[in-house]
Amino acid sequence: MIDLAAVLLTHPQPPDAVAIATAAARYGVSLRVVGTGDVTSFDVEGGGDVHLGLMPAPHPAAAEPAFGPLAIDPALIRDSRAHLLVTGRSLAGDTQQRDRVMLGIVAAILEATGAPSASLAPGVIFHRPGLVIDFAKLAAESGELPFEVAVDITSARESEDRMSFLTHGLERHGSEDVYVTASVNGRGALDFLFGVGRWFYTQPEMRLPTGDTLGRSETERVTIQRVPNPVDPTRTVVRLDLDV
Repeated sequence: MIDLAAVLLTHPQPPDAVAIATAAARYGVSLRVVGTGDVTSFDVEGGGDVHLGLMPAPHPAAAEPAFGPLAIDPALIRDSRAHLLVTGRSLAGDTQQRDRVMLGIVAAILEATGAPSASLAPGVIFHRPGLVIDFAKLAAESGELPFEVAVDITSARESEDRMSFLTHGLERHGSEDVYVTASVNGRGALDFLFGVGRWFYTQPEMRLPTGDTLGRSETERVTIQRVPNPVDPTRTVVRLDLDV
């Protein structure tokens, strides 16, 4: 099993392997350095290994970065001049457990290098470094992978008067991704998405019937639809239209 992440760099400089291993311990991940240079390698206690490949070029997604409420300023992404490709091989556990290990390693890299951003398992947005570090600390304390770093969220303009939010990664965790549209003048759409997203994430076996309704109040009725994913029509998402 291969797990991937990426860390943006301002300069193509090999990371300090010892500093990363030291920082990783604070996030509950024990690493042993086994190689340095253009590829920095670690054995992971509990099983598997991780390799940091130094790529002396901007990340392929840096030219047109995705927008999202937890993403960094796109200008900072475009200013990066190199990146580390973080590859985990044969890490122990299920998807959440492996993602938690990768989160701890990425947080350690951010801490040790001062890197401006990182992309986690869903691989869609580039996160704020402080957010990754804070949630890695929380994951180390709780033993659980927080929704905010397990799933990416992007935002888009649907039309002149409507916008949308889309999750990326709920399907990966056994649930269904969620697509919420709302009026640009409405309120609460993002909070609604976070609420539904966390619900789906913590109960991945749940499948709400198409055509049923849910809402933010006793009177609101938001119809559950299933439609092609707007970024990958071969997949299906749960669509919820607010303010209609």
